[in-house]
Amino acid sequence: MKELNILFLGGGKRVSLAESFILSGRKKGIEVNIFSYEINNETPISFIGKIIIGKKWNDSKILEHLEKVVNDEKIGLILPSVDKATITASNFKKYTKSKCFIPVPSPELCQIFFNKQRTYNWCLENGIPVPESNVKFPMIAKPIYGSASIGICKINNKDEFDIFKINNKISEYNIQRFIDGIEYSVDVYVSLKSRKVIVAVPRIRLEVTGGEATKSITKKDIKLIELSKKVALISGVSGPMVIQFIQDKNSKDFYLMEVNPRFGGAVLCSIAAGADFPGYIIDEIQDNNLSQYNIDWEDNMLMVRRFAEFYKKI
Repeated sequence: MKELNILFLGGGKRVSLAESFILSGRKKGIEVNIFSYEINNETPISFIGKIIIGKKWNDSKILEHLEKVVNDEKIGLILPSVDKATITASNFKKYTKSKCFIPVPSPELCQIFFNKQRTYNWCLENGIPVPESNVKFPMIAKPIYGSASIGICKINNKDEFDIFKINNKISEYNIQRFIDGIEYSVDVYVSLKSRKVIVAVPRIRLEVTGGEATKSITKKDIKLIELSKKVALISGVSGPMVIQFIQDKNSKDFYLMEVNPRFGGAVLCSIAAGADFPGYIIDEIQDNNLSQYNIDWEDNMLMVRRFAEFYKKI
């Protein structure tokens, strides 16, 4: 049986995603082995894989260290789990001399999509619907380099805005019209080889904890699917990505909120619905042709998350 060693960058709690790669590999006759690059051993993913004690994302020696890890452990695939890890993976993709498969975009694209102001400007330049910038109350202020909904503030009137300006640097926030609506995440895969969209699965974020969907349901909304495919192709991003939208409750229009060029935390919902993201990546590693669009995933697939405990003596 063939083997594939996968290195998660900051895999942490991504146990279910790692397990989905193991299962998908097994179906294809490939033994998948999990590794995760962490700053300590006390992470859930350690129960199904080997932990590599690594360096912090901003360490000047991290690319050199990753190269050693990839060579020593014969890593065939690198998957980042958070924004900073994605930037590191992108830089490593340019740095490495190995043949490791790294499905992330260029550092230049990362700089656009991990900066909310630059993402907003990109949307305007490319005709992608986005909430207007700072037009009237209520407004929503988002840290330009924020993630996981940290630091987001709704501003209802001028008094609140004045207080906000006293306590914060406006230049560090992207401020837009607040939209009362339904939040969607769309899990997309664009082939690195054919450059075609292979799947786009919208799902409603029914419940969000710490910026990540803990309850989600797939929805075959054709308008949103086509808009997501357009965004994906214009962006130049290849590999897995998650695009976040909000649908205005009154007008029913969709507006883009974020583009994350990596797996979303709740991509398991789309995988369970029939979008085999792990299989797509494994096929690309094996040089299998990946060009046929998948629309055969299940509508109304509900995912709910729960806590699970792991124990070991350390």
